[in-house]
Amino acid sequence: MLNDCPSVIDLTGDDDELPPHSPRVLPPVMQASPNGFAEEDRVIPPSEGILREGNRKAYAAVVISALCSIPQVRQHCTRLQISDPPANNTEDRNLYHLMQTFTALSLGRMIVHLDHLDLLLKTWETSPQSGSLKCFHDIIVDLVQTAVDEQRVDTDSPTTLFDFAHTKYRIPPSGPPTSLHSPSLSHTVSIEVDPSSTESNLTSDFTSTSSSWNASPISSPKLSNHGNQNNDLFTHLSRTLNTYHVDGSSEHQLITQPSEVITFEINFSSPSSHQHNNNNADNVSLARAGASNNNSDTTTTSMLELPSEPFTFPTTIHLDRFLERNLDLANETREDARRIARELGRKVARRNEVGGDVTFGEESPLDAVRSAIYYYENVVKCDSLERLAVSQSAATKLKCILKRLEEEVRELDKQITALQSEMDGLWEEDTELMLHPYDLRTVLVHTGRKQIYSYVRDAKGVWWKWLDDSVIEVPEETVLSDPAGPYMLMYSRRQTESEMDEFMTWPAGFQRVAVSDKDSSASAIRMQK
Repeated sequence: MLNDCPSVIDLTGDDDELPPHSPRVLPPVMQASPNGFAEEDRVIPPSEGILREGNRKAYAAVVISALCSIPQVRQHCTRLQISDPPANNTEDRNLYHLMQTFTALSLGRMIVHLDHLDLLLKTWETSPQSGSLKCFHDIIVDLVQTAVDEQRVDTDSPTTLFDFAHTKYRIPPSGPPTSLHSPSLSHTVSIEVDPSSTESNLTSDFTSTSSSWNASPISSPKLSNHGNQNNDLFTHLSRTLNTYHVDGSSEHQLITQPSEVITFEINFSSPSSHQHNNNNADNVSLARAGASNNNSDTTTTSMLELPSEPFTFPTTIHLDRFLERNLDLANETREDARRIARELGRKVARRNEVGGDVTFGEESPLDAVRSAIYYYENVVKCDSLERLAVSQSAATKLKCILKRLEEEVRELDKQITALQSEMDGLWEEDTELMLHPYDLRTVLVHTGRKQIYSYVRDAKGVWWKWLDDSVIEVPEETVLSDPAGPYMLMYSRRQTESEMDEFMTWPAGFQRVAVSDKDSSASAIRMQK
């Protein structure tokens, strides 16, 4: 029964019962801070994992608290009918202990008994892919999704909380698209990030590249058509889901039924994939959104490897371009994007040819002409009228050439700016591709060394960083520019204000345990308020 308290242990390692100092009052779900990471000293996540007191995996608390912070997860879980006591089977007992943990987190408590964590961890540790943060995440997600599907909470059809249905289409050079397989379910999209890849940008859905070049008309530009300037979530997601071939055919992995929550697992496949050499050690194979994509685009061109732009991700994404019903419209937009990209590439190449590519320290024709003018006007010895006339004539002709080149550079800059502006607004022009906004809720980060932490956004849009034994408010810019780079990004469908404010009631028995007197047990499991 709920009132029968099993043996417990303090995960924080603190002797006191005092809350930490905080710059402001935290919302209840964030008052339970992951603690105990200070003594971690191994790469995350190795097969053995990093342990808390009692040999518990350190990132279990991070995953559970991250999922609990998503409003749709809490809403669905409070509607579940949980047996008390649970039935004598693994699934029911796991769900029982997970709901007890969620209740404690939501109430700003973390008085969680050993049974509520150990059974989940034991199930995970016996999995063929144990030792992985991703594996533990999958177990928790599958547990909740199965319960929601079986109980079909508030609906006559299965609720797609985590699971989205997807399929794959092939579009031939001519003729209608054909489906390659029937829909299947996934809840995580694995994205390989390797900006040094030789893959052409023409396989991607394009985003702004305005930060990758200098619009100053005459000054040395930062333009380059070598390497990848689009190191962002949407570009890599498009490369994962879309493949184009030289014969004009293409394959597209499409979402047939979107979910309320979607998770992206970011695998940095090269140390240069992020500005600070992020090393994600979790190499477990993940569920992709569809069949394996080899990106066999034979139109790709070899490119020189450059230091990459930082990996970026937005606070809001729209999945409409990846929906099955929008295949034709999205492909029309992609074709427009490919056309603009080809023209933009030509303009950038010419701009680099005339103005020089400072990425490689090249001297531009502009620089050469300026140097020649300086030579004829200031260096050459004019010891006769004839030599003076020749020097002046040469300088005059060179100035005319310089003027033409500068005018061409200015015109190219205008054209590049216009093309980039057209590219930036391409997907926003069609409202049919902007109907399904998903907002960023949680970012899981691990440094590849000692720390694992998360950023969580509350219902009011305030971001909180969970690190070791502290929970602190941080600006959104900190979340988006963390040099370690994201490991997991969790988005959920945007809700109205009334949906976000929906009153949720956890089972009364769980609440009694969560708020029970800590002194009733000599050693309470407590994650810092």
